[in-house]
Amino acid sequence: MKANRRNLSQELVLIVVTGLFILPLYYAVINAFKSQESVSLHPFTIWFNTFTLKYISDFFVHRQYLRTLFYSGSITVLAVALIISLCSLGAFPLANVRSRIFRIYYIAIVGAIVLPFEIALIPLVVVLKNLHLSYTVWGIALVHTAWNAPFAIFLYTGYMRTIPRELEEAAIIDGCGMLRTYYHIFLPLIKPITAACVIIFATWVWNDFLVAYVALRNPQQLTMQVNLYSSLGKYLQQYNVLFAGMILVCLPILVLFLFMQKHFIKGLTAGAIKG
Repeated sequence: MKANRRNLSQELVLIVVTGLFILPLYYAVINAFKSQESVSLHPFTIWFNTFTLKYISDFFVHRQYLRTLFYSGSITVLAVALIISLCSLGAFPLANVRSRIFRIYYIAIVGAIVLPFEIALIPLVVVLKNLHLSYTVWGIALVHTAWNAPFAIFLYTGYMRTIPRELEEAAIIDGCGMLRTYYHIFLPLIKPITAACVIIFATWVWNDFLVAYVALRNPQQLTMQVNLYSSLGKYLQQYNVLFAGMILVCLPILVLFLFMQKHFIKGLTAGAIKG
């Protein structure tokens, strides 16, 4: 009886917490398809007779959605590609070479995870300026790569350490060097964690506002988040238009997650089982 009561109380807590997360999403979605008058009078009610795509269309056309989609997508693709390729390769010696220097280096990288991003933002912007990469897509992608590298290396190193060392030793006996061992042995085996990293870092880069707001000053190169923020002044009293913009901003990364959901869960569960 006590166990049943405990389970019931836990389920109630989970339902309440889930409701708190779902309520803002529900509020934004239903009001994106309603007129401003309906939003003011009946914010939590669904009226199918007043359902309209007008405000989705208005934001799509008047806020240059396709242009901002191109810049956000370009930054995300470049940053994730650099993170995956460089950090998986960088994690390989950290996971397999037994050396005090590599161990200290790994601890330093993991320690960088806890540093707040704001303390490195200005130095990163200065470095971009010195490299003549300020206000460019490549510059923003490099900033995201540098900042997310410690966590990516941490994930890849932990996963690679679960791979049996006998595979590496067999490759060395067959004459493979470090790079060939990585490309032919380890790279096919780390696909699950790579899929998980793609989802994690694509979401982080896509949702970034601060870096794009500071480092991209050209009005013709706005990302979707900065474009939505700039819409606040124009549509401050038109909440339905802002909600429509929020949906359009979230839609591409949501589609990516749904497309790779199976691979994402497989990567997490595989790492949990092997760890």
